[in-house]
Amino acid sequence: MKNKECILNIIKNTNGISANDIYLKLNKKIDLSTVYRNLEILCKNNIIEKEVRLDKVSYYQVSALHKHVLICKECKKEIILDECPINELSKSLKANNGFIITNHNISIEGICEDCNKKRVI
Repeated sequence: MKNKECILNIIKNTNGISANDIYLKLNKKIDLSTVYRNLEILCKNNIIEKEVRLDKVSYYQVSALHKHVLICKECKKEIILDECPINELSKSLKANNGFIITNHNISIEGICEDCNKKRVI
């Protein structure tokens, strides 16, 4: 299987994954530089999207699987939002300003319900 196909298969099975995690999942059979080069190609071809989250790490996901994530700062649990909170803003910007959003990413960092319950004593 070609490098791009291997990388894409890994990305398809995640909610967003870093280049380093892809490299580790490939058991270091492909150089990290090759992973980055293939990620760049997949991004340029709009097959995947890159999102830089609050931890300053780039995460990759399949473009068709556009998601928004709530990330717990304590347990690192990720909660996928069912709806895109940008849809209404996008409609408003287009109607009022003629501006069309072509891409966006949202990661919101905080404390999940389970961790919050542990904090309250």
